[in-house]
Amino acid sequence: MAKRKWTKKRISLVLSIIAFLISQLTVMIVPYGQVPDRYKFVYDAVLKYRNKVINRLDLPIDLYNTQKTVELEVGQVKVFFAPSSSISNELVMFLESAQDSIALCVFELNLPAVAEVLIARYKQGVDVRVIVDSDYKEEKEISQLQRAGVPIRFDERRAFMHNKFVVVDEKRVWTGSYNFTHNGTYRNDNNAITLLSAKLAENYLKEFHEMWTSNKGFFSSQGFGPKSPASTPSPKIDFGDFELENYFSPEDQVQPKILRELNAAEKNIHILAFSFTSDPIESLLKRKIAEGISVKALFHGSGAKTEYSAYEGLKAAGGDCRISFNTRGVMHHKVIIIDSKVVITGSYNFSRNANENNDENILIIRSPHIARIYEEEFLRCMRGIKGY
Repeated sequence: MAKRKWTKKRISLVLSIIAFLISQLTVMIVPYGQVPDRYKFVYDAVLKYRNKVINRLDLPIDLYNTQKTVELEVGQVKVFFAPSSSISNELVMFLESAQDSIALCVFELNLPAVAEVLIARYKQGVDVRVIVDSDYKEEKEISQLQRAGVPIRFDERRAFMHNKFVVVDEKRVWTGSYNFTHNGTYRNDNNAITLLSAKLAENYLKEFHEMWTSNKGFFSSQGFGPKSPASTPSPKIDFGDFELENYFSPEDQVQPKILRELNAAEKNIHILAFSFTSDPIESLLKRKIAEGISVKALFHGSGAKTEYSAYEGLKAAGGDCRISFNTRGVMHHKVIIIDSKVVITGSYNFSRNANENNDENILIIRSPHIARIYEEEFLRCMRGIKGY
């Protein structure tokens, strides 16, 4: 029997397997919090390598805490993060759970599994309606929905219908920064949150109905963008364990609400921003830095390099501003965490277009528990350990 030759390729493979096993064992045994500060850069390097292997080989191992559940008296709040297949799997299950209705409103949709479940539920008698921005009306999955008879509306304006939300059975809401796409799932940093609340669902359904009926008649854009009426039924909702506020842009004047929350910061402000070009928000943050408030912000690379970005200005003012490690996709979050107790999340980029032209939505969540979940994601993104 001939002996196998130990070629460079085979030696490299064996060493890679050994390195991965050591990295996996290290992560399992040693919690990050127990690592001395001077060695954390080594730990992060090990974690980056381990997660990159898992990501590239699609191994059945959780890259990081890709989903968290908060138990409440009224039900559950679930939070999901990407890149990870778990976010799309959870979205499919969320849609499959529909018994009566699905109102889906998303900037872009090209996930075959999502199109398949929408078609299946529609054929089973569920009231399925879909709104998508017209920039993506030619996607294969959109054509499949149309051929199956699923009712669809498009926003034909130059501005974006930039929402990413779903309402199931008029009582459960999915929202966040996550577009229902391959890149949104496997390459981009994203977040999504699901909540059980008939009042919150009513808010989103009201917004959905305004857009849905706007494509009829002469005034074909009256439900989109600046022409959308300010009619959110319950902008403030008490969940018992926490409170939240829910607003839609442009009609609900979202930017002043964000400025109000930032102005109330007493200790720290943490920001994950795909696009941050708002002068009023930048100016307020500079003032908070001057007052001694710690401001840390992670920017998407190309977004930070534009002449309108707040990156250079905040950095010069003393903010801890960094560029995302994610070069495989984009850092697509639109998240602000204030004093580890308030989270602002949704589809709303911190920009003039989001404030004045695009259709957007945000949640302002007052919960230290939920804020802690988003803080963990903030630190993962800042450390660049997610396996890009």
